[in-house]
Amino acid sequence: MAALIGELNSCEAALASADKRHLHLSRDVIDRKSREKIGELVFTAVVYETQKQLQILDLDLTLSGGEPIELRFLELLPGSSDSNEYYEVELANGHGRLQLETVRRHALEGSLVGTARSVRASAFLFALSVYNDLAAMNEQLGFKRPMTAGKTGFSVSGLSDSFIAPGRL
Repeated sequence: MAALIGELNSCEAALASADKRHLHLSRDVIDRKSREKIGELVFTAVVYETQKQLQILDLDLTLSGGEPIELRFLELLPGSSDSNEYYEVELANGHGRLQLETVRRHALEGSLVGTARSVRASAFLFALSVYNDLAAMNEQLGFKRPMTAGKTGFSVSGLSDSFIAPGRL
């Protein structure tokens, strides 16, 4: 961690909140082999003017790539704080919900709840399981053979290849 904090000295960009109390300082992360930018380290800090202190609240790694996506911010989740805000969001097309943590949150004023925002997303998992294919994953989840869904007569054989769900499910 100390090595990452040392990167604060090489930050190349800064954003301040409207009240100048929070700062977002960042530096590019460069791939050593290709020499291309692959992401950014983003420090979130709070200014304590009377103590003449700058305290680091959070450090995020964001990955480059992908196009911005429009998300509707539905709910601020428990566990959110001055350093991290977590949200339940919905894809603009209404075809899925996700949970996310914001980066550079203090660069925007006001509540995000009830707004649609064009954002860039980096996916970082808390746990990861790898399967040979979708059938192997479905089998591990208990779909060893198709089942009938109640009295509907419909067959259920596993998750769709486009399935997404919020983490708390």
